[in-house]
Amino acid sequence: MAQGYTVVDANVGYKWRNFNVGIKILNLLNTEWNETQFATLTQLQGEAAPEDEIAFTPGTPFTITGMFEFRF
Repeated sequence: MAQGYTVVDANVGYKWRNFNVGIKILNLLNTEWNETQFATLTQLQGEAAPEDEIAFTPGTPFTITGMFEFRF
């Protein structure tokens, strides 16, 4: 069963004349979460019974990205 989670992101930017600057923070609270999660039933050759298996893709960890832009 998939567990619930809360992910907090922050995005701050400033525009001055032809310049834009900004900072983006993903997963501000560093929550461990699964972006996708699948339950599958698998059975290898020679196994007596199928097995339940959960496959997942981990979510984005705490990440900081900066941005600088000049428009002309």
